[in-house]
Amino acid sequence: MIYPTLNFANGVFSSNKALYFRSGLVNKVENGALSIGHSTDRVVDPWVAADGAVLKQAHNGKDGIGFNFEVSHNHEANHFTDCSLISFAEGWLLLKENETGKFIAYNYLEKRYLEFNNARVRSLNHAGGFFFEEGRHGWSVYDHQGIKVCECNAVSDGNRPENALSLFKIGETIHLSVGGENGTAFLVPFSLSRGELGPRVERPSGYIISIVQTLDGVFFADKSGIFKAASDDLSIAEKIAVFDPDKFKGTLLFWHNDQALYAASCGANFLNSYLPDGTVVSSVSLPSQWKFWLANPVHLQVVGGRSLVFLGPDDYHQWGCGALLSIPAGTSFGQEIFAEESLQALNISQTMAVDGSHGYRLKIGSVDAEVATRHAAHHLASLVNKVAPGLMNSGFTQDKSFNGTLEIELITPQPIDGGHLHMDYLKELFRQMQTSPQSYKAGNRKGPLRLSVFWHAATGGSEELVFSST
Repeated sequence: MIYPTLNFANGVFSSNKALYFRSGLVNKVENGALSIGHSTDRVVDPWVAADGAVLKQAHNGKDGIGFNFEVSHNHEANHFTDCSLISFAEGWLLLKENETGKFIAYNYLEKRYLEFNNARVRSLNHAGGFFFEEGRHGWSVYDHQGIKVCECNAVSDGNRPENALSLFKIGETIHLSVGGENGTAFLVPFSLSRGELGPRVERPSGYIISIVQTLDGVFFADKSGIFKAASDDLSIAEKIAVFDPDKFKGTLLFWHNDQALYAASCGANFLNSYLPDGTVVSSVSLPSQWKFWLANPVHLQVVGGRSLVFLGPDDYHQWGCGALLSIPAGTSFGQEIFAEESLQALNISQTMAVDGSHGYRLKIGSVDAEVATRHAAHHLASLVNKVAPGLMNSGFTQDKSFNGTLEIELITPQPIDGGHLHMDYLKELFRQMQTSPQSYKAGNRKGPLRLSVFWHAATGGSEELVFSST
């Protein structure tokens, strides 16, 4: 099912629930279905480590990407604000401070910190008793005392895919990506048992995009196909599926849901599911108005066995609106997974003014007030981006006769008033449209936007004004 919504840059996930954030706007996923969440919905189930430590994570409610964390162990708690989570395992909590860019490694068992604040550090990972620091020119490996163990240089490669893995673990080996050339990717293995680097490995089929651990083994994918790892040695991995280059173009997505492997092409908008032996079970094409969208890892998650994949409009000039594709657990599917959440009414028309300028009126009808409101927000974001000049669409053609007047007509059996949760959602969206980084104006680039929202129970019935920005 495709659920139209806005675009969201942040999220927090548990085994059964997902929350997506964009400043004061929240969406939630429960049982695979998307809906509007309350602005105070910022927390999902805490993470519990094997040693009993508990990590609580909550969005900070600000416009940025930060989260607040609390890690507790043996009745002692430590707090971290405005950070991004890297990992929580083996006695260590790894975070990145969003304001300073500094990486923090906190050992909650020994109550001590390590800081990695080199300005050239791009990423920090932890596994098997070592820290792996990626810099501009290569990798440095440190032990748990912060002492450098070894380092290796990287080869600059402008053709490296944006979502290629920089580091991954198979068995007792950490594989470090060290660039490439002429389509060949280079990896350097680091043995966790010996604590040393091995000789560089060349992969003619290119960079590894994703690796998944399933009950059937370890699988990874590059631009050429899917492989099953037989050991830590990638050179003897079995290639179980080959990607058709005419169908798999652009950015590649690869994941699993414990029952099947999935591969999607962002360039050709093609989606396959596979059995563990590489057999293709299902093969479908995304409807032409949508594209797979992977701006960050938040946009591809598995929750409750369902795959949650964000979609963007086919028109890359569009900004602000999107959709969530919810794929049920299982191995097979057809084009029915792309059925879009239905409405009883959808119409966008111009409203004429006496001076010859015009505004726009969106008519949205549904048996569910939440669905009507979420679709209204989606279509409002899409419309405004097309007709109103702003910071996010500078340089694109706008409607110079647009006078800034926007009207939304909601038709639902349930009453909607100005204090309703759904109205708070529309109000917050409209506030963001008028402030940086959106800052939309009327078609003359001077006049403000004005929003009025009306509600009535049935088509033809008397309507009530439930919100006006003027």
